[in-house]
Amino acid sequence: MHFRRRYRLYWWTNLLFAVLFLGFGGCRSEDRLSGPELGPTPESPASATVQERTLAPPSIHLRIYPDMVVPGKEVVVEAELVPHMVTESPEFTFKALVDPCEGTLEQEGRRAVYLVPSDCRGSGITLEISVNGSFGTLTKTIDLDIKKTSFMDSVVFTYPVPGQRPQSPISVWWDRTLYQDRNEKLSFRVKRFGEFILETGPLAADQVIELDIPPSPEDVVLYGNTSSGSEETALIRIYSRQVPEWPDNVLLLDRFTLPDSSSLEAPRVPIADGGVCTLGTAWRISAEGREAYLYMHYHVSKAKRYGVHEALMGFREEVPISATGAEYKELEIWMRGDPVRGGASPVYVRVEGSNGSKRTFKVKRVRDDWRPYHFPLDRVLRGSKSERIKAVSVFVDAKDVTPPLGTLLFGGLYLKRHRSKDEQ
Repeated sequence: MHFRRRYRLYWWTNLLFAVLFLGFGGCRSEDRLSGPELGPTPESPASATVQERTLAPPSIHLRIYPDMVVPGKEVVVEAELVPHMVTESPEFTFKALVDPCEGTLEQEGRRAVYLVPSDCRGSGITLEISVNGSFGTLTKTIDLDIKKTSFMDSVVFTYPVPGQRPQSPISVWWDRTLYQDRNEKLSFRVKRFGEFILETGPLAADQVIELDIPPSPEDVVLYGNTSSGSEETALIRIYSRQVPEWPDNVLLLDRFTLPDSSSLEAPRVPIADGGVCTLGTAWRISAEGREAYLYMHYHVSKAKRYGVHEALMGFREEVPISATGAEYKELEIWMRGDPVRGGASPVYVRVEGSNGSKRTFKVKRVRDDWRPYHFPLDRVLRGSKSERIKAVSVFVDAKDVTPPLGTLLFGGLYLKRHRSKDEQ
């Protein structure tokens, strides 16, 4: 009896241990069987590889600051591979494909700094960024405008500084290369007493203008707009007016109203031995209308800059009427320099006589305001008092002109007579 009880207790005890063993063993067996389907734990390196296979193809993301090329400053470009891959160590390469400024590109890892020269000019810079890795090679290019800006800060209004007396007309200058490359036009308006008294309408990017604003004791607001929608304003005050006028008792040879011929219908021949020389019609715009005059853009060729021979840029025009040294005392030309880049220095004026006489005068510097420059004829026509003036030339020499890129304006050319005995 006791043996049978002990046997039953032994049997139930073994049965209980068997059930418990199967229960725990079954759970562990289920984990082992389901493990490969669930994959490795998130902490394991293999899980990152699986995740990368499901992401979008890699691409290059760029951060550029500032997004413009300003002479004398830096442009920073940072490249990043997107999406970021923990198993990838890409190699970044930066290169300048188009660089008219010939700046310096310094790279450190995925970051590059472009050093912009202070004399940087041109239409734009193109940089190429390449990323190499196990995925292959990715390439991206960016185009940077020179002096690109959301505002019109490359337009310069030449209005007086404090303490000066402003005079009309006012020259308006802007970075013509920049706006021409963008195919933009500009326009200007003048507002006084709450009303617009002058509007230019759309102007081409290479146009040269002056605004003849009437004197006013009240503030005048000048608005400059581009066709892309940007605007800049300048607050000015005009106390007096200064407009070129012809003196009495002169023979007017040229008012410079046409780019290719004089007022006497004599052809004006450009001289472009030292680089690029462009002649065109500029405008003085007032509330009553507009008046034409001549501008000359010159750009020195680097090859001619250091040559040994004359490398001239300018124009020559003949004098088709009889004008002798016995009648006229001096030749006068109204000229003006570029108020942005500075007046050209030096400028040469050559006067030729019909008997072979010739004299070249040197103007050390043409100022950036309108004024007459005088050239005595008795230093030219020395052969005979009956020798007439044959031609007049105005030019700069690529070897010595400063700045090498500039503008000259011409408002009038005339001969001044000798004073009579009564006038003396």
